[in-house]
Amino acid sequence: MDEVLDRLVDTAWEKFTVQTPRDRRFLIGIGGIPGSGKTTLSKRLTAALNARHAAQFPGSPPVAIFVPMDGFHYTRAQLDAMPDPATAHARRGAEFTFDGERFHQLVRRLHAPLTAATPTIYAPSFDHAAKDPKEDDIAVEPTHRIVVLEGNCASLPVFPFNPPLPSPPPRHPNQTFNP
Repeated sequence: MDEVLDRLVDTAWEKFTVQTPRDRRFLIGIGGIPGSGKTTLSKRLTAALNARHAAQFPGSPPVAIFVPMDGFHYTRAQLDAMPDPATAHARRGAEFTFDGERFHQLVRRLHAPLTAATPTIYAPSFDHAAKDPKEDDIAVEPTHRIVVLEGNCASLPVFPFNPPLPSPPPRHPNQTFNP
C-alpha cells in the first residue's frame, strides 16, 4: 500500500500546488463500501500530505485535514422518526440514513473562495460510544487548504453526495504555492 499511497500523495500534491488557485481549497473525496479501508487511506493520505508540507514549510500549520462523513449520519432519534425505524437502524450507513443536504452545504462552504475574513468551518464527527454524531467537533481552519472527505456516500454519482460545483479560475502557470 505504501507505493500506492506515495503515488496518490504525489498526484494530490501536484494538483494542489500547481492547479489549485491560492484562494481555494483542494477537496479530495474517498468513497467505498464499509470496511474497504477508506478511513485508513484517508488518515494516511492526510498525514503524508501534512508531512510533505511540513518538510517544505517548517513551522507552518498543517495544510490538510480529514473530515469523515460519519458525522452526517442521522441521529438514532431521527432514524426512530422515519416511516420504518427498524429498517432505518438496520441499514444505517445506507444513502437514506445520511443528511446528504447538510453534507452538500459543507462541501459548498469548503469550496468557496478563501479570503482574509474566511471563518473556521465546523463539521460534525461521530461518537461511536454514543452511536450518534457529535456536532461541531472538527475545525477546518482557513489554513487547511486540502480537505480529505471520506465516507460510504462520498463518491455516489447522485445529488447531494456528488454536487456540481463551479470550477475555480485556472491558476496562472507561473504561480507557485505559497502557504
